[in-house]
Amino acid sequence: MYDAPVLASRSDLSKLRSAALVLALVGLWSERASSQEPDAASDAALDTSIDTSAQATSSSKLGTGGDQLERSPKRGFAALNRPAGIAEFGVGWLTLPAAEVCTEPDQCERGDTTPQVDAWQFFRLNVDFAVGAGITLGLLPTRDSPTVDPPGVERSHTRQYFMFETMARYYPYVGETSEAWVGLATGLTVVKDSYVTDTNETYATVGTPGVTVQSEGFTVGLGLGAAFALAPSWSIGGALRFGSWFLPDEAKRGPFDNDDPEAIGRTRATLTGRNSVVSIGLSIAYRSSL
Repeated sequence: MYDAPVLASRSDLSKLRSAALVLALVGLWSERASSQEPDAASDAALDTSIDTSAQATSSSKLGTGGDQLERSPKRGFAALNRPAGIAEFGVGWLTLPAAEVCTEPDQCERGDTTPQVDAWQFFRLNVDFAVGAGITLGLLPTRDSPTVDPPGVERSHTRQYFMFETMARYYPYVGETSEAWVGLATGLTVVKDSYVTDTNETYATVGTPGVTVQSEGFTVGLGLGAAFALAPSWSIGGALRFGSWFLPDEAKRGPFDNDDPEAIGRTRATLTGRNSVVSIGLSIAYRSSL
């Protein structure tokens, strides 16, 4: 049995302990609340700076006129910011307006035209410049030289043109869907004259029953052209070219020709000297970035 004074002292002691515990909890909560106030302030300042920078960025993109399209990336031809390879194929018409087509010095026809096909490979250095090489074929000339056949022999004559050239192009205008260029070209030209004997003999022959005479020279020229986009990598274009062929001044002769001025039926080159050339054509091109 405990006395009443003892019980009272014990009750007071437990109350004191409870009050101390409550005071400790209140102090701990106050300390945590005060430590979190600077963090909240710093977070608010960070959010404010982010919003300010975002607004500044958006305003700089809008520009002075408020048009965001002014700073949009370029497209099409104007987006050529790296080297590219171009394969170009074309058809057209080639003309030699003042050429003298002769089998003899006093037997000539003036002028010649032929359909042409060409193929080019270009290396596009950047938006402004490109270099490349290509071939041009004229296989069906419309002007033939006067027929001079030996007695009792009938012959047919054909002439064909071949050019292998290098070209450098400069693009003064490059837009998103179209571009224009000027170019300088130089290279090799070959004129091929073929004389074929028409015979009805049934016996076998070795080789071609005729003679081929080839004249080689060089060519220089100027070109103008434009291209229009069809798709991201495809385009169509047109070109107008002016040039000169420089062939030997003296006509080449066949292997069985002679120097007899009275000889009839010579096999000789029908085109000599300097000849002006004009061509116009259409082309389709494929472009691939390297």
